[in-house]
Amino acid sequence: MTLRACLLGQAHTRESIGWSLPVNDSREWLRILGGGDVLSYQRVVATPQAISDYDLVIVELTPATHALPRFLKRRVPHVPCVALIEGRVEYVVRSSGEMEGLFQFAQCLDDADLVGVLVERTLPYYRLYARNQERVQWLGIPYPLDWTDSIASTPGPGPIIIELASGLDSRNGIANVLVLRALQRRFPGVIGRIFPCSERERSMIEALGVRAQMLQPRRWRDYYRLLRQDVFAILCLDDRRTWGRYALDAASARVPFVGSHLSHGGEHVGLLTCDPFDVTTALDFLTDLVEERLSGRDYLYRDVAERQYAALQSYGGEAARERMRVALAAAGLADAAAKLQPVHA
Repeated sequence: MTLRACLLGQAHTRESIGWSLPVNDSREWLRILGGGDVLSYQRVVATPQAISDYDLVIVELTPATHALPRFLKRRVPHVPCVALIEGRVEYVVRSSGEMEGLFQFAQCLDDADLVGVLVERTLPYYRLYARNQERVQWLGIPYPLDWTDSIASTPGPGPIIIELASGLDSRNGIANVLVLRALQRRFPGVIGRIFPCSERERSMIEALGVRAQMLQPRRWRDYYRLLRQDVFAILCLDDRRTWGRYALDAASARVPFVGSHLSHGGEHVGLLTCDPFDVTTALDFLTDLVEERLSGRDYLYRDVAERQYAALQSYGGEAARERMRVALAAAGLADAAAKLQPVHA
C-alpha cells in the first residue's frame, strides 16, 4: 500500500524538493512518506476538492493557516489533516496575536486530526490546547541523512574555523560573537565564520574586533557542502526553544556542536551544551577542543563527533517514518498508519 500525501504551504509545485532552503524544511516529510505534492493553501481554499484523492494532507501552521484545518474538515472530511506547528514556542503563541488569535489557534489544534510539534518537551504545553490530547504528538522534521552521508569531508586537519549559527541578531547572536572574540584572544589562529545579513552587520562585527570570514546566506544544500568542507566546530547560543537544526548539521558533518540545551537538537543530539547565557562553559568547551587540536590529539573531538552522529540516527528517514506511523495510530488514524508499515516489515 502507498500513502498519497500533500503538503499545504506558500509554494505550489508538483514535486517535493525538501531541505533546499536555509530553514527547517517540513517538505522533507513528503519524501519520507513516499512522495507527494506541495500545494498552495490559497489555491486549495479556492478549490478544496483538489485534495480529495489524497490519503493525508499536511498543513504548515502559521497565523495565516490557523483556520485551514476547520475549513478542510468541513469541505473534505474524509481526508485526514495533519497540522505541523512551525517555529519555536514563543513565535507560535506571540504571532497569534491577542485574544482572537489565541482562540483561533486553540480551535485549530482541536480541528486537526493530528498535530505534530517540533520540540518534544513542548508536548504538555500544546496538549493543553487540545481536548483530545492523543492528537498532539512529537513529529519533528526528518533529517536527510541519506543525502548528507553522501557528501565527502575534507581529509586531514585544516585551519580551525568556528562557525557561528548567528551574528548580531535577535537569537542571542551577540553571545556567539563575543565568545568567539574571547576564544581568539586565547588562540589568535582561530578563524570565525559568520553569515551576516547586511553590510552594516559586517562592519559592526569587524568593529568589535572579531576576525571572521563573513559570507552571504545561501541555499541549505550549498551551505552544508561548505560546512562539511572545513568547519572545526559550530557555536550556537540560541536562547529560543526551537527545533535547532544546527545541532543536527554538526552531528551529520561529524563536527562538535557547542551551544544551547534549550533547542530540541541541542538537548537530544548535542553533548557540549549549556544554558545559552552560560558563556563561561561555552568558552571552556571550545578551549578544550582547540587545545586538543593544537597538541596533535583528537580523542575528545572524535568521541564527541561519533556520539553526536550516533544520536542523529533517530532523525533519519526510517526512524521518522516510524514516528509518523505511531503518531497516526495514536491519533486514531488507523488507515493512514497501516499504509506506513516499516519498509522491511
